[in-house]
Amino acid sequence: MTKNKELHTVPLSEQVIDSLQSLPKIGDTFMFTTMGDQPFSGFGRSRDRIAEAAGVTDWRWHDLRRTLVTYCANDLDIQQAVTEAIINHKSGSTTGIGGIYNRAQYTKQKAAATTAQTETTTKKGGNAPAATKAATAIACCRVN
Repeated sequence: MTKNKELHTVPLSEQVIDSLQSLPKIGDTFMFTTMGDQPFSGFGRSRDRIAEAAGVTDWRWHDLRRTLVTYCANDLDIQQAVTEAIINHKSGSTTGIGGIYNRAQYTKQKAAATTAQTETTTKKGGNAPAATKAATAIACCRVN
């Protein structure tokens, strides 16, 4: 459940699913957990460790969402409504009068977008696929 009290589904590419399935498992309930019986917590400490390992400073989790949306628009030509659906952002197209008439979930478009994003990143080589998969998962999901 999300902060807007709606179920949010993001279709993942086969490559991302394979990567997630290859991760070590702790318990049976949560994909992201440290204890096995509760959701992941400690986002601040994790962010600090990622920043140190990457040699990047002065960033926030929300920057990953912004980067994903910008990349999808600039490099993949994905419509704004689809990227907003991926990150579960509500705007004029899904709220107010627009939301009354347009109740699309963009399921097929979200699947195509996440697959295109993974494939494009994979073609760039190096360690980019792993980093982008992690960024995509973090950008799209909030664990509460």
